[in-house]
Amino acid sequence: MGPALWLAVLAVPGSLTVFPALASDIASWVIPSGGALGQGAFQAITVGQAVAAPSAGSIAGLGFAPTIRPIDLMPPRTSLLLGLPKFQDSQGLLFIASSAVAALASVDDLLEIADQEGTGVLEQRLFIDSLLKAVFSNTSDLPTPGDKRGQVLTSSFTLALESEGLHLLGFFAQDALGNAESLITQTIALDKTPPVTRVSLGPLQQNVFGIALVSTSSLITLESLDPVSGGVACGVKAIEFKIETLSGVNAATSGFLAYVSAFSLPQGTHRISFQSMDQVGNKEPEKSIVVAVSMLEAAALTGVAGVEASGTADIRGGIFSNGEVSLKGTVNVTGSVAASTISVTGNGSIAGERRINALTLEEEPMSLALMLETASLHNDNNLIPSKFLDPDSALRVDSQKTLVLGTGTYLVYGLTILSQGSLETQGPVNLFIQGPLSIAGGGLLKSRGNPQELFIAVAGTHRVFLGGGASASLTLYAPRSGISLQGNASVTGHLWARHVTAQGTSMVIQAPEAPSPALTQTTQRTSPTPSSGKGNGFKTASQEASLPDKAFALREVFVFPNPSRQGQKPVFHVEAGLAQGLVITIYDLSGEMLYRRVLNATPQIIARGAAPQYAYEYTLEEPLPTGVYLYLIEAQWDNLALKRAGRFSVVR
Repeated sequence: MGPALWLAVLAVPGSLTVFPALASDIASWVIPSGGALGQGAFQAITVGQAVAAPSAGSIAGLGFAPTIRPIDLMPPRTSLLLGLPKFQDSQGLLFIASSAVAALASVDDLLEIADQEGTGVLEQRLFIDSLLKAVFSNTSDLPTPGDKRGQVLTSSFTLALESEGLHLLGFFAQDALGNAESLITQTIALDKTPPVTRVSLGPLQQNVFGIALVSTSSLITLESLDPVSGGVACGVKAIEFKIETLSGVNAATSGFLAYVSAFSLPQGTHRISFQSMDQVGNKEPEKSIVVAVSMLEAAALTGVAGVEASGTADIRGGIFSNGEVSLKGTVNVTGSVAASTISVTGNGSIAGERRINALTLEEEPMSLALMLETASLHNDNNLIPSKFLDPDSALRVDSQKTLVLGTGTYLVYGLTILSQGSLETQGPVNLFIQGPLSIAGGGLLKSRGNPQELFIAVAGTHRVFLGGGASASLTLYAPRSGISLQGNASVTGHLWARHVTAQGTSMVIQAPEAPSPALTQTTQRTSPTPSSGKGNGFKTASQEASLPDKAFALREVFVFPNPSRQGQKPVFHVEAGLAQGLVITIYDLSGEMLYRRVLNATPQIIARGAAPQYAYEYTLEEPLPTGVYLYLIEAQWDNLALKRAGRFSVVR
């Protein structure tokens, strides 16, 4: 009988067990049927030919030295791999976004860590918050001695379906022999909420037709806050912005730029688009605000092509022009005059500085087209009594008649105010006129508040005339028209036109800056609309005066009682019109932030002064030790924020 194949297995410790083997067993290392090793560890496996089975004490009869394979006594080792985006904060907490792909990577060992030559990883188990979420099995054949297939098992997963917040990940792996590693845990912060960015304009002159009006010296600041959601927030990584110029100087960018610090813009109308991103890549939806930069409120009269005053005209403020400013007769100007040419004949005078070619004015720094688009889509014409509108939708106030318009945006073809007629406005009003504007015979056109609260835009080259004792208190913007002041017409506010003529005893008084900025109700987003009352929506002046002002503006802000004594809780009172939210931040005198509260509700009507106002009142529940504290109030509306700082005291 010739030699046969034999499979020899050496137990540890123990004797040699020998089995008959088939040729196919050599490749697969399968113990033949009928053989049984039982439980235990086995060190030596070899196959050889011999006439008879080797003795239990030796395997030399196989004809060659045995192949020795170390015993697999070590469990696998598993690592948690976190893909991008991820972030580790200063406290060592790991943040990931829901889009990040994580993976478990397991490698098997034999006798010592890092030899990476085990029998192979059989499976991995993943737990999230102590619940078994997944079992990852090795789908390849487990290795045979000398074969390294399947020694490393990598399995990927995401936390996209998990709730935002802190999660405890647990995981382990076991090899083909059942060696299992101890459970490994890792705390992960899942952040799904993008930051929120707001714009601060300083100073904001006013807001008209959804456009924020600022000067060339106004600084535009972007501020971003990563809100805490689910108890976690990884923080803001970057703010980016781009500028699209809608009219005026071309300052458009090719794409988003990284925001570094506050910036200013040249004259013109610009759309500022912005967004911010947090440390794990959550990016807020792109938002935008339209800003018009001009020098309108820096002078009483602006005639881009020229200004001519004669007679005894009295200009109490500045005059700007790209062309000639001509003063004839006894014309007195109390402010500075800036133009390419300044001509004074007769007994006229200029009290301020004369500047030749000191500035260049944009012809239409505030886009009329954009104003018209906004006024066409969102207006409050239903508040105008029909008896004041002619068939062509022109507004007409006849002799001895009075019309009072409340806060809102209006679009008319023309405006005529006849002898002793009166058009008055209560609260911020935007009026877009597509035709001529004429006030004569003692007619009155005025804002009952600051002249800036009545903003009138005149389209095209239509005539703008004020004469015969006409009186106006407003901001008038007619960049393609000529404005003519005759007789003893008087204007308080600001006039901007292509050309301005002031004759006779006319007077123009430059309005001071408004004590606080006010926003009109028509913006890129739907804003609070005024109550229309009953009937046709027309309200008398007395009815208007009794209503709280809805315009977004910071008015009275104070803390009471101040100081707070013997356990009294400080109450913050903030009057901000119909704001959309409020942020109260408290600091100690070193500047360290102690407390921050975000109020997202709308304000209530509260009476703590001469008249009821829309206001927030928030009681500070957190006890503070005796001392002086600083506070910062941020009233928010759409993408704008108005700020006011102050201090209060606590005495225990």
